[in-house]
Amino acid sequence: MLLQEIRHKAIHTSVRGLYLFAMAFCFSVTVVKAQFIQQLRLDPVQPVDNLPVKVIADLYFPNSGCPLDSLSVSQPASNRFVGYALHCVGLLTTICNTSDTFDLGVLPAGSYRFLLREEYGWLPSPCTAGTQPPAIDSIDFQVTVSSGAVEFPKPAVALFPNPAPDGLFTIRIDPQPQGAVCRILDMGGRLLQTIPVDSPTPQIDLTACANGIYLLELWQGGAPLSRMKLVKQ
Repeated sequence: MLLQEIRHKAIHTSVRGLYLFAMAFCFSVTVVKAQFIQQLRLDPVQPVDNLPVKVIADLYFPNSGCPLDSLSVSQPASNRFVGYALHCVGLLTTICNTSDTFDLGVLPAGSYRFLLREEYGWLPSPCTAGTQPPAIDSIDFQVTVSSGAVEFPKPAVALFPNPAPDGLFTIRIDPQPQGAVCRILDMGGRLLQTIPVDSPTPQIDLTACANGIYLLELWQGGAPLSRMKLVKQ
């Protein structure tokens, strides 16, 4: 009788352990169903017809890890986009926040709708979508006509020494314009040098040029920002 009682308790403990494990696994599978799209937002917030438009999806997964497995965007109609993303998640109930970015390109002025379908699969990657329904959300937005070319802030430009007896000049630009170049021309308009503005104080070397007056032009985005004369004595 004692041996049978011990066996009975062992079997009962094993069954109870398997039951608890199964419940824990089911809970982990169920809780990931709570994954949802927190919000859809635009970049830029107010799209215009001369800048690329992006839709950013902020996501929340209550399970461990959520690396992106695949992402795509299609355009079934001229004013409608459909985005799709698949993430791989783990079994641990640890919060994972992430974002997906969908690049829609430069769009003409008009009304648009973006529909997003988010799915998940289990790690490791690559993973396949589960049997649960996907999270779906959409955003409607307007692209307006821009007022013209993109305007950049006008930087303050100083040149020293000027005149320069040795032909070596330093330009001080504040703030440093991104992607700007300095163009050096003679008084006849012939381009002599193009210097990238890769620091707030780029250098100009005219030591090989004859003494005289030259022109300095600061350009950014295909538009002139500033113009001044250089004097080499």
